[in-house]
Amino acid sequence: MLPTFFILGAAKCGTTSLHELLGQHPDVCMSNPKEPLFFEAEFENGPEFYMEKYFSHCCGEKEIGESRHRNLYLPHIPDRIRTLAPDARFIVLARHPVDRAWSHWWHWYVRGVEANSFEAAIRRNLVRIEGSGDVWSEADIARYAETLDRATGFSPLESYVDSGYYARQIRRYADRFGPDRVKILLFEDFVADPRGTAGEVFAFLGLPAQRIANVAPHNVSAPKRGHGLLDRLGCLPGVRRLPREFRRSMRNAVSRILGDDRPRMAGDTRAMLVEHYEPHIRELEEMTGRSLPHWRS
Repeated sequence: MLPTFFILGAAKCGTTSLHELLGQHPDVCMSNPKEPLFFEAEFENGPEFYMEKYFSHCCGEKEIGESRHRNLYLPHIPDRIRTLAPDARFIVLARHPVDRAWSHWWHWYVRGVEANSFEAAIRRNLVRIEGSGDVWSEADIARYAETLDRATGFSPLESYVDSGYYARQIRRYADRFGPDRVKILLFEDFVADPRGTAGEVFAFLGLPAQRIANVAPHNVSAPKRGHGLLDRLGCLPGVRRLPREFRRSMRNAVSRILGDDRPRMAGDTRAMLVEHYEPHIRELEEMTGRSLPHWRS
């Protein structure tokens, strides 16, 4: 028993929601927790450790999957996956890269992990990109694993910008496993029709159609003033024993009631990033055969 498919990412593109939707199919077992750190920081422990830690709840389902978004971003992960699961299939969710970068930054900023403004974080990330490539040395890989926060999955490696280089990252998997084993989905399509998107994935995996009952979004970004409240509510006695779906619906309701208090991205910052992403958008268009004019706005 090893995973037969991987939701690769990208970060803040709906991977948590897709993970939950696919797990509703009786022939699918999804990892618990959702984002294993095995290929990043536990690889030397071997496949038995991997399956026992993240998949011990599986009971003979046809398809076994996990959903760690860093598996798409990190250049050394495809080869590690190939050594364990050479016949695996892969699902990628891609989102307007500027909106994705903003949501990625906000995810860590509202938690107090990222102290810099969006503009400062982007500038820092661009400086790193200019001085490094996609090929990592063994020392780079070891250093990354050492700095990874095992509790949150956070890495101090800035990747707000280059996590949006979708085509480059997808090609690593297409080259090693074959393009027919990679399914590329758009975040906008998923939001508009989650059941239809889940149906596409079931067909890609060779599974019979399945009616999905719960399509509520997961991991919705909370407003800053509500994040502390949600944390405090989550620590109350007995809350953790409530059904997970109920806790998530309450989180979404609090977020809607309090409203969105995120600062607005400066117009010149957005324009700069749209221009920066132009060649990457064009690459993805060529790869998917889909036009993405709305990503240029």
